[in-house]
Amino acid sequence: MNNGLQYWNNRWTSAATPGEGSWSGDAAARELEQAWVLRQLTKTANEGPILDLGCGAAAIFEPTWFGRAIKKLAIERGYLGVDGSMQAVERARKAYPEFRFRVVDLERQFDEKPEGTVLSRRTIQNIDRTKRHGLIEKVSQFPHGVVLEGSLRGMLLTNQVRRAMGHNPLNEPEWNQFLNEAEVACLLSARRAKLTFPLGVYYGLTRGILNKRDVQEVVTLCLDVIREDPGLEERAMGLICGVSW
Repeated sequence: MNNGLQYWNNRWTSAATPGEGSWSGDAAARELEQAWVLRQLTKTANEGPILDLGCGAAAIFEPTWFGRAIKKLAIERGYLGVDGSMQAVERARKAYPEFRFRVVDLERQFDEKPEGTVLSRRTIQNIDRTKRHGLIEKVSQFPHGVVLEGSLRGMLLTNQVRRAMGHNPLNEPEWNQFLNEAEVACLLSARRAKLTFPLGVYYGLTRGILNKRDVQEVVTLCLDVIREDPGLEERAMGLICGVSW
């Protein structure tokens, strides 16, 4: 077992909730992520099943308003979650017995038929850069995709903003290698692919800042971006890039 997978097995074993296992301590960011994913999935509501790549313990269904709406869509369309961590998959099966989950080592095998919509939330960035090119190419072959991944360019631009605001820069989390420009370009080669930065404002204003701001005010602003003014996403730059098609 590689060290990264061991890290995630340990994390899923100790996590109190699926949400904490996927993104510890930042419930607001997880909810904003769900809001963006829901918006993209509703654009392809009648376009086949959802394949959740690196599903973890199915934290995408975390019981917020957005999570419940995503779960309803998954029931209607069909859903398969795959993850390399046995501990995560066991938790997902126990929490959501109505869905299918499989243990798949994404560094070595990914042979799912490219149909419906592939969903990846910070999964590719957890795979060693030398072993993920084939996976990125296969993901781009799906008819539809909803992909949220950290990007090196996004981190650079976010940190420029944070330095100007007097905040410490952000770094890649442990066992993560953010996507470089060539990898993002490969995802954008999918038909009608669009690049956005749905959490750009949130990361710039709150992530890792100890002197707390009014987080709810920032969350409301970000939800407005996601729901009502998608053009703002194109003009913003953020640590996490969203590619959808």
